[in-house]
Amino acid sequence: MKKLITGAAIILLLLIETSSASAQGGALMINPKRCVFEGNKRNDVVTLYNDGDDTTSYAISFKHYEMEQNGDFKDIDSIKTDELFCDNFVKYFPKEVTLAPHTAQTVRLQVLKPKDLPPGEYRSHLYFRGIERAKALETARHDTDKTITLNLKAIYGLAIPIIVRNGTTPATVSLSNITLSPADTGGNATLLIDINRTGSESTYGELIVTYKDADKEVELTRVKGVGVYVPLPMRRFPVKVKMPVIVSLGSGTIKVEYRSMTGEAKEKTLASAEMPLKK
Repeated sequence: MKKLITGAAIILLLLIETSSASAQGGALMINPKRCVFEGNKRNDVVTLYNDGDDTTSYAISFKHYEMEQNGDFKDIDSIKTDELFCDNFVKYFPKEVTLAPHTAQTVRLQVLKPKDLPPGEYRSHLYFRGIERAKALETARHDTDKTITLNLKAIYGLAIPIIVRNGTTPATVSLSNITLSPADTGGNATLLIDINRTGSESTYGELIVTYKDADKEVELTRVKGVGVYVPLPMRRFPVKVKMPVIVSLGSGTIKVEYRSMTGEAKEKTLASAEMPLKK
C-alpha cells in the first residue's frame, strides 16, 4: 500500500540576522531588521511591505531562538534554558496582517518593563508566519485505500530579534584566529574570523576586510549586520573574498575591522585584527 501525507506544508524560516537591502520570505520585506529598547525607549514600529503581485497574510507571534557558534539559530521554545526573554513584557499590534500587492503596514511595539526587572539583556524574536488560505481543489480527488493525494505548499516565516536592555554593560569585542582557506574552483576563498564577545549585551555591526601594504590600502569586501547574541561568547564567521584579487595585490596584510551599526553619523570601530599574507 502506498501511503503519503496529504495536505502537508513545508515551513521555510528565515531569521533576519545578516542585513541586506531587503529581507525577504516569499515577497515580504521587513524594516528594521531588529529592534533594541534601552534607556527610556519604550515604543518602536516595524514596517512590513509586500513586494509581490499576490495578496499575502501573516500571523505574528513571539518565538525563542539561540544563536550557535556558526551563526545558525536553534529553536529553543521547547528546551529549558537560563536565557532571558522579553515576550512577557513587550506588546505588539496587530496579531495578523493581510497585505495587498505593493502595500505596507506597520506593527507597533511597546515595552512595559516590570519595576523589579533584574538587570540583563532580554531577547525574543518577532515571528511572521505566512498563512496559506484554503482553496477549493480544481480537480476531484480519487483517494483509495492504496493511494493518498499529496499536496505540498511552501509556507514562509521571517523572524527579527526584539531586544530589551535593563542595567546592562556594553559588550567588549575582539577578533582572533583569522585564517584564509584555499580558493575554490570559482576563485573564491573563505576568510574565517573569531568574533569574541564579553559583557551583558549582544554586539552587532559590519565586518570590513581590506588589503594593505606600504603603498596602498584596498577594501576587499564588507558584510553588514553581523551579530553575536547573548549568551554566546564567540562566533566563527566566514567571509568570502576573491583570491585572484588578493594574489594580484601582493604579500601585504589582510586587515579585518568590526564596526558598529547604530545609524549614527559616525560609527565606532569595535575591534580590529590583521593577518600577514605570505607569497
